[in-house]
Amino acid sequence: WPKQVEIIPIIAESKLLIILKARQLGLTWLAAAYILWQAIRNQLHLSIIISTTEELSIEFLERVYFIMDRLPVWLKPPTKSRTKQVFEFQHAEALVSTIKSLPTTEMGAQSKTPNILVMDETCKNRMAKAIFNASYPGIEAAKGQVIVVSNAIKEGAGWYWTRDLYISAMRGLNKFKRVFLPWDAHPLRPENFKQDMIASGMTEREVNENYPDNEEEAISD
Repeated sequence: WPKQVEIIPIIAESKLLIILKARQLGLTWLAAAYILWQAIRNQLHLSIIISTTEELSIEFLERVYFIMDRLPVWLKPPTKSRTKQVFEFQHAEALVSTIKSLPTTEMGAQSKTPNILVMDETCKNRMAKAIFNASYPGIEAAKGQVIVVSNAIKEGAGWYWTRDLYISAMRGLNKFKRVFLPWDAHPLRPENFKQDMIASGMTEREVNENYPDNEEEAISD
């Protein structure tokens, strides 16, 4: 999709990135593809994904596997291990690249030095702040990258941390690059998409939270 194409170089170039978005825009798939690309290209590369639940962490790695299994054989390094939550590539000279997809824990990526940390759906993660604070020293030591991806669900336990991080990025008070993707970033949605969602039974507030038009609407209470 055009909006996905626009965001790819931003993901690749930003050390600290927060993406606030409407639902179902394929950002989780895009993050999975990016992480897989980095693991294939780089030896001794560690990516850690933190999801809100174990089920979602397993689902994230299943997306990585889905993409991996459809790549041409010549592009794939040998697989060292492949489980529900850990994927390892065997590069030359016994060097390994690892993708770990984990459920929420206050420890986050503490004691590790990840090259990439993805925090997925932080608006729903009550430990989002603690995870970032625990993980960031190791990421900084590795000169790594943080990608925060979230919807704008106001009732979520991690919403206020997510909103404050995004607003601080807007005001230049932190080093995060911010990206917002509205509901119509999905090219197949009709102009009356939001009206259709209300007609299906969602309230106007629920529609605006799940499918905001702009970042002001996304961050407003």
